[in-house]
Amino acid sequence: MNGTETPQSPLHPGPNDEIDPNSLPTTKLQDDDLELNPELYDEDEEDEQKLDEEDSKIAQSYLPNYEDDELDNVELDSLTEMTLPFEEKFQQFIAKNFKNSTNQVSLSLTQQSKFINYIDEQLLDLQRQFIKQQSESIVVFPLSHLIRNLNEIIDLIWKSICYNNQVNLFGQEEYYIKIIGDFQDYLLYYPNLFYQSIDIDEQGKRWTNLQKDEVISFFKFLLKLDLQLSFLLSNDKDEDVIPDYIKVNGKSKFSNTEIIRLSPIITRIRIIIIEKIEKLSKEIKSKTMKNLMELESSRIFEGILERI
Repeated sequence: MNGTETPQSPLHPGPNDEIDPNSLPTTKLQDDDLELNPELYDEDEEDEQKLDEEDSKIAQSYLPNYEDDELDNVELDSLTEMTLPFEEKFQQFIAKNFKNSTNQVSLSLTQQSKFINYIDEQLLDLQRQFIKQQSESIVVFPLSHLIRNLNEIIDLIWKSICYNNQVNLFGQEEYYIKIIGDFQDYLLYYPNLFYQSIDIDEQGKRWTNLQKDEVISFFKFLLKLDLQLSFLLSNDKDEDVIPDYIKVNGKSKFSNTEIIRLSPIITRIRIIIIEKIEKLSKEIKSKTMKNLMELESSRIFEGILERI
């Protein structure tokens, strides 16, 4: 950034490393101090509503003709992005996150340091929860809880990157790699992806029930990662999708070294989830839920895989 040295993210401790309490970040991120671009949060409501209405119309044409009522209570908007081909999702993602504006706002070095300290603190706290869970005989921090917290951190990281038509990068790629790696650890540790309850039918056969909102939230989390990382990994094939007015400050893409680190983690996560879904599908009675999980598991990180 104009030759100015940017702050480096502290190293993250491993699961078995002893943590020095004096080395932990103590600064809380304050909105007033950070002064993130207010226009980023107060998007044009009329444009947003128009996009949502168009999405819903498109989604209706893609949604399967379900014969049961398994997903009746799930709002259409929660399925909209999931039902579209990836390239259409990606185009809508670009349209919703960037505007053709002359507004150019970026974080100062002081704000970047505060942001880095805050994200490091949040990730460290999440790692503590995961380590504590491994020492418990009961589920204290379920997978859905960890994913929800990761989702909030990802939202903040993305907002630090995206300022209308400006992309401000000062090392956020490392956080994505860290989060993807932590997510892989969670998937390996937890035997079940979702909370499960058991039903016994009239013939005495046992069936597994899932909470549909939890299943949809899980796949929407994966989709969010796929879209954001696909943007950061965008290449020549995306020239027609990404407008010329979007400007990039700092590093424009993941480095080759970062891609080498990211690629095997992405592949392993796909394999882990697909294997768990295949096993779970045999235990579920609802064809609707089976079809949803099998379809979405086959599309995990499809955008990223096309770009690495």
